[in-house]
Amino acid sequence: MGWRLMQLIFLRQINVGSFKRKSFVTKNLSIIIPYFRGARTASQLVLCLKSQTYQDFDVIIVDDGQGVGFCELYNALVDASFLHRVSLVSTIRNLGPAGARNLALSMVNTRFVAFLDADDEWRDDYLEKMVTMQSITNA
Repeated sequence: MGWRLMQLIFLRQINVGSFKRKSFVTKNLSIIIPYFRGARTASQLVLCLKSQTYQDFDVIIVDDGQGVGFCELYNALVDASFLHRVSLVSTIRNLGPAGARNLALSMVNTRFVAFLDADDEWRDDYLEKMVTMQSITNA
């Protein structure tokens, strides 16, 4: 499937100035990932998400690189049967990591938010420990 066709079918093209809040997230936690030309880390990123012991989360991935490397990420999500948990968003222009995070934050409708860069990894129990610690301390 060509990139343009995939973009039309699976990505939501967003005009940053006119985006309205969506209520499509139904989990307890949203993971926000700005994605800029991360083709070489796509499979590692999906493995990191899939191996978390705490699984009550959705993922918002913001393509901030005009599609460069996004096909690899999409294929890794499909191969891992993980696409149903992910909202893929593409920006019209490069916003930088902070802008991509802020765009995703405007879409969140969960109690907790976690940020993960596309080239980073978490330990398998990272989210479980963070949510447990929050409930203990009521932070």
